[in-house]
Amino acid sequence: GVAVISASDSKQLSQESANWGGGHGVFTYFLLKGLKGDADYTKDRIVTLGELIPYLSEEVRRETQNAQSPTVAGKFDPALAIGR
Repeated sequence: GVAVISASDSKQLSQESANWGGGHGVFTYFLLKGLKGDADYTKDRIVTLGELIPYLSEEVRRETQNAQSPTVAGKFDPALAIGR
């Protein structure tokens, strides 16, 4: 399968700032945090796509006050482990 996760939709600007890891974009900042375990909602020490996607959506939207919304496309298994 393939999962394409974009930082924002086509009508939005992707935000960057020193607030997010010293200059990362907000999406990259939360992507890295999620892969390191913050997205592990089940607390099983494995981050799956099914956990990462809603984590990214919630955190990026919250941090940007809904000005930026990550998008997801493709056909993939949400149980796929991608981080710890």
